[in-house]
Parts: sequence; C-alpha cells; structure tokens
Amino acid sequence: LIWVLNAFQKDDDFLRRYQERFLYFLIDEYQDTNGTQNELLNSLIDFWEEPNIFVVGDDDQCIYEFQGARMQNILEFYESYKKDMKVVVMQDNYRSTQAILDCSKALIDNNKDRLVKKIEGLSKDLTARKEPYSSSKVEPIIKAYHNIKYEELGIVQEIQKLKEKGIPLNEIAIIYLRHKQAEEIVNLFEKKGISYNIVRKVNILELPIIQNIINILEYIKAETKSPYSGEHILFEIMHYRFFQLSIRDIAKISAYCGRNRKLTIREALHDKVLLNDIGLENPTAIIEFENKINNWIGEVHNQTLQTLFETIINSGGILRNTMESIDKTWTLQVLTTFFDFLKGESMKNPNIRLSSFLDTLKKMEEENIKLQVNKTKFEENGVNFTTAHSAKGLEFEYVYLIGCTNNIWASKGR
Repeated sequence: LIWVLNAFQKDDDFLRRYQERFLYFLIDEYQDTNGTQNELLNSLIDFWEEPNIFVVGDDDQCIYEFQGARMQNILEFYESYKKDMKVVVMQDNYRSTQAILDCSKALIDNNKDRLVKKIEGLSKDLTARKEPYSSSKVEPIIKAYHNIKYEELGIVQEIQKLKEKGIPLNEIAIIYLRHKQAEEIVNLFEKKGISYNIVRKVNILELPIIQNIINILEYIKAETKSPYSGEHILFEIMHYRFFQLSIRDIAKISAYCGRNRKLTIREALHDKVLLNDIGLENPTAIIEFENKINNWIGEVHNQTLQTLFETIINSGGILRNTMESIDKTWTLQVLTTFFDFLKGESMKNPNIRLSSFLDTLKKMEEENIKLQVNKTKFEENGVNFTTAHSAKGLEFEYVYLIGCTNNIWASKGR
C-alpha cells in the first residue's frame, strides 16, 4: 500500500488513470482502516465531488487503534460528505441475546468517543431478532475477584468442573485483550491436563532475532554512508548470541576505547596487535567477527539486497544458531517470513537498495503495520483462547471474558 500511495503522490497521470478506472467503492470494516489505507482511499475518491462510495463500519468495534486505525477516520468521512450522504443504522442483531445487548449498551454508553455523541439525531439501540437468542433468559454473570491470580484460579476451577460434567471443551472460550493475559491460565491447564487451542498472531518485526538482523542492516547502512558512525549499534551487535563473542572480551574492548576516546570500536577490532595486548579470551573470534562485518559493508554495492541478506544469515552464524535451537521450526518460519517480505519488496523494485528497505520497515513501524505469522497449538477438543478482535463472529456455549479492568482496557490508544 505504501508503494502504491507513493506512486500516486509522485505521478499525477498514474493517479488519474486509476481515479477514472474505479467509479464505485465498497469499504467494509471501515473502523479498522489505518492511516495509509485511508489516505489511499481519499486519493482515489478525491477526483469526484460526489463519489459513489458505500462505507460499512461500527465505531463501537474500534475499541483500540488496531493497526493504526482511528474512529476519527469515520467522523472525518462523515463531515466531508454529509451533504450528500445517506446514513443507515443497522439495529437488528442476529448473534446475541437481548440481555447481552442491553449489558453491552450499558457499558458502551460510557464511552465519550461514539458517533451517536458526535452526530446529531443519530441513535443506536440494538434488538435481538434471531430465535432462540431473542427469547433467551440467560444473562451474563459478572464476577469480581480479589486480584488477577484469584481470577485465573477461579476460571480454571470452573472449567475443570465443566470438564468433569462432560461438557465438550471446544464449546468453551476464554477471551482477552492480549495473548499474554492468558499465559498463566495456559500454564495451569498444562498442569491439570486440560486441552486447549490457541493461535497467536505474532508480529515478527518485534521478535529479538528479527530486531537483531534489522540492527545489523542499520549498522551496515550507517557505515556505508559515513564510516565509524554506527558505533552505538556495533557495541550492541557484538552481544548477539549467534556471533559467539566473549562478553568479557567485548567489555575489555569497550573499556579500552572509552579510555582512548579517539579510537573507535571498529578501529580497535581491526588492530590485531591491540587485541593481543589487552588480554582477550578469544581474539580469533573477534577478528573473524570484524572480517564478517567488513565483508558485508563492502558487498552492499556489489550484491542485491536478497543476496546480502542470505550472506548475513549464513556467514553470520544465524542459520547455524537457529538449527541448534530448541525452537528451530518456529525460528525458521520467522526467518522465512521476513525473507519472503524482503523478496516481495525486491519484486516491486528490482533496484531496491538497503536504505530504501529500511525506510519501508521504519514506515511500517510508524503506521503500526505488522508483519504477522501464526503461532499455533491445536487440540480437537480443547478450550479456545482468543483475543476480543479475533473472536468476532465466533459462537461458544461458555464464554469467559477475562481481565475486565480499567487499567487493561482503557490504556492509551484504546
């Protein structure tokens, strides 16, 4: 999307071609659009004074800034086109009981940022229409616990009782804001032999192994642009496990450079006499590390970005370290996902340089755009763990919504 948006901004004729090509627009889940998606939409419809656009969204589902989404996007769209806009409020509900709808409304009415409080004459009162839900007398139960530990133990005990009664575990769901809220319950399930299912979407750009690789690329970029400008990054890089450098050796080199302020760490790494004089445990490993770094810097202008990445993964010991790790299957999946993304960027721009690729990663971070991969544990008859966002549209007989406290759900940006 960023690539397309940049092309639109740089080439008016290119933008006009698509503005004239697409005459009708349907936007679903509008509350989940991030800044880049919204900007792309506005670029396409800006050509028309009265664009043919049908937008579906629910501001009450915008409970947090999912991938950079803002409820303000919906309000700004309304303000821009309200003169010619027809607003339709869907008030018939086919998924919930009236008791659940009434409880939900009582809670959501406390929110200040709702369209019904921003747009005059707008109301939103939902009615249960589907049998047997509409006539169900089952009501939500609110339980208050002394603290999180009591809540976790209480839920596990209740589910243990349901299991003993013969209730299928796959009819039970535990819903939360973040996956880490369920970690202790998962541990208790493991101890008690309760089966469970969990699919976690992991943003690999936040994982240590990918952060390490990005930092290496940032260092190479810095040194290519201005030699000895990446000292702060180099010191961190030397600590990465896959380089297998002695922590004491790193400390000795850093301390020596600290006493001799005109000497950079990179210069010290290149001075074999110095390395021998300061009494390192393994000077050979330091010398090999320095050779690798210099080779990578030297190859920036001689290799494609894909080849440079493969060189770093192989000669840097990253692949070897991965194959020796307990989680090698998962780590390989993470590395493959990142490499596939890099290859995708290279296909869009065959002449892509390292600096451009790193700029894209920075832009993704600013827009909260994630590079996700699923980490799965599945058992056919197991309790379902899911985030509130992923639970949309799913149905279960027994549902536990945990961590319903202000400090969890009302934090900044939610």
